[in-house]
Amino acid sequence: MKKTIKYKVVWGALVLLMSFWIVDCTLDFFILHRRNIQAVMASRETYMRTLTALFSLTVLLLLLNRRKRVERNAHEAEQKFRAIFEHVHDGILLVDVQTRRFYTANKMICRMLGYSLGQIKSMALKDIYFEDDLPFAYEQFEKQLNGTITLVHDVPLKKKEDRKSTR
Repeated sequence: MKKTIKYKVVWGALVLLMSFWIVDCTLDFFILHRRNIQAVMASRETYMRTLTALFSLTVLLLLLNRRKRVERNAHEAEQKFRAIFEHVHDGILLVDVQTRRFYTANKMICRMLGYSLGQIKSMALKDIYFEDDLPFAYEQFEKQLNGTITLVHDVPLKKKEDRKSTR
C-alpha cells in the first residue's frame, strides 16, 4: 500500500472514531434528559449498524479504487511493452518455457524469417534452427532461462526458403 492510502485509511478510521464519540456523548445527553432508555438503545443500535455499514462501504470503495489504479497501471505498462515490442528493429520471439513453442513474435522476426505470425505461433525452437546448431541453441535458451545471458547472438536461423530447400 502506498503511504497516501494508509493515511487515508487512518484518517478515515479517526474520523469514524470521533463520530462514534460525538454520537455517544449526544446519546448520553439524550438518556439523561429524556429517561427513555429503550428508545435510546434502539436508536444507538440503529446508529451502530449504520456506522458499520458506512465503514464497510468506505473500505470497499478504497479497495475498488486501488484495484482500478492497479489495472490502469498494468494496462499502461502492457501498451508500452507492446509499442516497444512491435517497433524495435530486432527480431523478438517469446517462447513458452515448458513446451519450447513460440508464444508470440514481433513483426521484424516475421519479416526476417519469412513466416506469418500465425505460422510462427505453430512452431517450436527446433523448427527455426538448423540441425547442427540445435545443441548450441538449446544451451543458449537454458542460459537465458537461468539469467546468465539476455540475448542470443550469432546463431543462424532457418528461414522459410531454407526450410523448403532442405526438404
